[in-house]
Amino acid sequence: MRVTRIELFQVSLPLVHGFQTSSHRKTGLEHILVRFTDDAGAIGWGEIASPSDPYFTAENTETAWSIATRYLVPLVIDAEWQHPSEVDALWQKIRGHEFTKAGFAGAAWDLWSRSRGIPLAEALGGTRTEVAAGVSLGIEPTIDELLAQVAVQLDAGYGRVKLKIAPGWDLDPVREVRRAFPDLLMHVDANGAYASDDDTIARLAGFDAESLSMIEQPFAPGDFVGHARLQERIETPVCLDESVVRLDDLRTMIALGSGRVLNIKVSRMGGLTVAKAAHDLAGDAGIPVWCGGMHEFGIGRAANLALSSLEHFSYPSDVSGSDKYYARDVIVPAVTARDGIVKVPTGPGIGFEVDPAWIEQNLERRFDSDERAAPNDTRAGASAAVLVMVDDAAEGGPVTPTPFRFADLDAPQLDVRDLSATRGDGIFETLGVHRGRPQAIEEHLQRFARSAAMLDLPAPKLDVWRDAIHAAIAAHDSPADGFVKFVMTRGVEGAGVPVGWVHLADAADFTVPREQGVAVVTLDRGYRRDVARTSPWLLQGAKSLSYAVNKSVLREAARRGAADVIFTSSDGFVLEGPSSTVLLRFGDRFVSPPSDDGILAGTTLASAIELLAELGHETHREPVRVEQLPSADDIWLLSSTRSAVAVAELDGVQRAFDAELTARLQTHLISRDH
Repeated sequence: MRVTRIELFQVSLPLVHGFQTSSHRKTGLEHILVRFTDDAGAIGWGEIASPSDPYFTAENTETAWSIATRYLVPLVIDAEWQHPSEVDALWQKIRGHEFTKAGFAGAAWDLWSRSRGIPLAEALGGTRTEVAAGVSLGIEPTIDELLAQVAVQLDAGYGRVKLKIAPGWDLDPVREVRRAFPDLLMHVDANGAYASDDDTIARLAGFDAESLSMIEQPFAPGDFVGHARLQERIETPVCLDESVVRLDDLRTMIALGSGRVLNIKVSRMGGLTVAKAAHDLAGDAGIPVWCGGMHEFGIGRAANLALSSLEHFSYPSDVSGSDKYYARDVIVPAVTARDGIVKVPTGPGIGFEVDPAWIEQNLERRFDSDERAAPNDTRAGASAAVLVMVDDAAEGGPVTPTPFRFADLDAPQLDVRDLSATRGDGIFETLGVHRGRPQAIEEHLQRFARSAAMLDLPAPKLDVWRDAIHAAIAAHDSPADGFVKFVMTRGVEGAGVPVGWVHLADAADFTVPREQGVAVVTLDRGYRRDVARTSPWLLQGAKSLSYAVNKSVLREAARRGAADVIFTSSDGFVLEGPSSTVLLRFGDRFVSPPSDDGILAGTTLASAIELLAELGHETHREPVRVEQLPSADDIWLLSSTRSAVAVAELDGVQRAFDAELTARLQTHLISRDH
């Protein structure tokens, strides 16, 4: 399967009844809905149920939106996969952000099961046709109000109630609920609000008298030892929630005896694939599991319901009817419970239809990969060319109202006294943008910082530059690939304040040189290859604004009937191009001159070497003599904008090149994200 379009919808719905936990109170929720469309036009839905605030987890709606649009969308779109369990591998190098990943994984599972006309529960291996549901009740202003809420849920048919607790609201309200409802299936949840000291453990032992099903997550997520100490002390089972994010966390829980029950939350664990694996691992260890919730809208709730149909879910799960939380849900029909039982849907995918009109009515913002910039996200204007002035460019600069700002490309921005204009004193980087994704941004930022150090410029604030680049890309309203040039100058002489900007525009069309190769001449740079070591003040290896020589050699190449240049050293070694790195093939060996020979450390070369290594080829960084050039089987010039261009003519002599391998390098480099 191949997802060709990804849409995100941030939707806000009010809660029927406010909800208080040990950390905060909420009266409504903002979740991000994910819609995948594949190359056959099939649709799949997922839900990013991250909290609005970073209290349950470090994630929140803002981080989820950023990670989804900047990283997950580019990784998932156009990637080939056969089964939704393979999709997690696309983002395996991204650490954390499980809620965001869960929304994308859910859309993949729904898409796949819908395409095959089977229920999501069946796709996951579920066997139950109905699931027992429970409800979660927050901290109420008074015990009487809590008792009233319990009575309402019992009247609605729910037989299991979870009570939120916190220091100062624990034993007394639980005792009163137990006194009023002696046969109630009940447990408590602290969301990690307690310290695991001896006095607290002794207090929590008081819950043994209340016939609870479990005590959920009393201590901090990483406190496996504290939970193990508590479990040794009390009879009531300890259940872990926030502690178990990865399967390794579950293995730690089992090994240390940190609990006897596991709450599996699809969002917390990064999606259905990991959640199912946790179910299997816990089942093998004899650990009963149940499905917890994050007050999901109907899409996420339906996924939880499908997961709860698996065999080891032995305790009522948080899959109560939509009406418990929302007057109107985003799915049709809403999830309903009768006498605390919810039917597992039998229709394809999640088994519910999504209500687009209700989504539109409650929409806060949207993203569409087909449009590149979100049309109603007005935080930045959309333009085919974008200029962002970076006011907080470097360490030690003056305090600025905002770190960067959008600027008018047609209006003057640079002081005529700026040293970049008068002396070429500054640094820059150029990176490619493919499908709204910056390529090798971290590598370019690190090289930017190294160049600043070589020129004795103040250290650039890389976080500011990174955000400015992403802001420019988000505002780039063009279907074409683009390039970002970011520049930092020394500023006006004597002022001591660097000047910075980010410029994004459509990339030139490099189809002809990519397909046909380029004619190249070799020109002597006039330095020995060890000049970077013997004369560092010449700034070889820095990406500075002093480009007069590089432009001059290209004019000389044109006079000789060529389009590009390979620099050579005065002692007879191959160096680099004016704006490219040289890669050569000698049989099965791929060679590039070493960067300590005064050559700019190529970010594109690193990605090319990665591909070649995956294909089983030897790659080496070693000196290459000029007389070796004609004997090379292939020569490529690598750069961020052109990717890989083969040398089809060298010093007037025509050369054949491996078109298939060249195309493979180009595809890899154009689609890369590092």
